[in-house]
Amino acid sequence: MTTSESARLARGRPMPPGFVPELSVEGTTRDAGRQLGAAWRETLELSASQLQNGSKPWWKHRPYAKLIDRYAPHLPDLYLGLAKGANLKENLISTRAPVEVGGCTSFAITPGATIDGRPLSGQTKDVSSSRAMQFVVLRLKLTDGAASALTLTYQGQLFGYGFVSGGCAVFRNSLYTGDTGGTMPYEVWGLLALHCPIVEDVEKLTRDHKVQGSFHCTVADEQGDVIGIEYGPGGPVFLKPKRGIYVHANAVFTNKRLMRHEKDDRFFRRADSVDRVKRLRPALEHNLGRLTPQLACAALMNHEDYPVGVCRHQAVEAMTGGAVIAEPALGFLHVIRGPVCQNWPRTHYL
Repeated sequence: MTTSESARLARGRPMPPGFVPELSVEGTTRDAGRQLGAAWRETLELSASQLQNGSKPWWKHRPYAKLIDRYAPHLPDLYLGLAKGANLKENLISTRAPVEVGGCTSFAITPGATIDGRPLSGQTKDVSSSRAMQFVVLRLKLTDGAASALTLTYQGQLFGYGFVSGGCAVFRNSLYTGDTGGTMPYEVWGLLALHCPIVEDVEKLTRDHKVQGSFHCTVADEQGDVIGIEYGPGGPVFLKPKRGIYVHANAVFTNKRLMRHEKDDRFFRRADSVDRVKRLRPALEHNLGRLTPQLACAALMNHEDYPVGVCRHQAVEAMTGGAVIAEPALGFLHVIRGPVCQNWPRTHYL
């Protein structure tokens, strides 16, 4: 922890006011990929240096190629554009997703629980304060009929926190339950899940393919159907919303066999994750039938059991460094940089 970070934490404002910058890329799939590759060139070069030069492009591997044909046929063109823009060989453009500390809390709200009959979903994003300053909102507007995307992410990462038009919104929480022995990279699974038109397709994708690593995801489609996925050793368990509201954190909630793999560490305690769900659900249920992005945002500010509540101020290495609320039916993504209680949201439009 630096001196300036310690001082900010002592004053109770660990991050300065401000907004997450937007990277807006618009054009045909191949052209948008070139623009994005040029913008992310340094990050993509670093990632490429960690890959084997003779490997096959990930999107050409079976069964990924068949799944891409079914759900996201434009992805190879997008990645070829990325390679062109970054001046890299196509097989050196990888998928990447960050592993964060354990404090994110995700939610989804079905149309019947909102004031305007449109679904809402989102999450808090727990990271170090320095990592929070690296957030970017990616607006990927494709003009050739391919699915556009609006996500909170980092440079070089297409599997962010947000939604794909005509597909799903995906928000996620780390689970601390060990390796699964799967073969499909989590990032590949995530890109495909975002492009699935309905949650039933995401469920089938998850049942049919063993994914690497443990995770939880909240998945909602544009029709307002919602599933939660707890994934770890032994495979997936699927959860449903209650009274139109779904909430999850970093702990395993339903799979007793998977719970045995869970281990507390410095920044993850099972009790804290369970407590965040117990705090956020009633805050949302209090406005059942009239929920809006503003009310959802207010619920994410919950400070009961401070400093480890829904809005976490545990340490500069593990704090609520951002939050995102999606309205896919309107093409809106509301993004906050820093603790939800301290900074204003900015709305990004697809």
